[in-house]
Amino acid sequence: DEVEKRKAQIKDIRTKIEEAKDAAEKKATFRDTNLDCAKSRLDFDVKKLDAAIKKNEALIKKLKLISSDNKDQVLTAIRTVNMSKFVSEAVDAVGECAMKGKDVPASVQVVSALHLRYGTFTTGLQGRLSSFFVESKSKEG
Repeated sequence: DEVEKRKAQIKDIRTKIEEAKDAAEKKATFRDTNLDCAKSRLDFDVKKLDAAIKKNEALIKKLKLISSDNKDQVLTAIRTVNMSKFVSEAVDAVGECAMKGKDVPASVQVVSALHLRYGTFTTGLQGRLSSFFVESKSKEG
């Protein structure tokens, strides 16, 4: 009985190790893709995407409400909508997004998708986030 418990524990530990290895590999791949995004931007023509104002407005609304539940819808919209003229609105929407801890991985994927597609998104988001931290610090002091 004790031997069986030990075997089960060992099996569980091995499973957790494999899951951790897989997660680390995915994270490394994700990071490499984000670092090497200039190539993918050059290979993709956003003019082929739908630039309708209504679709952009709908996507911006979704960006304000990023969650693990609607992540797939948001990512699909990013793949199909041309936001070239609405990047600053996307930055503002992501910056305004109030999220829970469980939604952080979904938000990372959405921000990554926008970063990969639009070069100006990341610069805008950096400015938005840095002003957020400066405001937070000045409110504390």
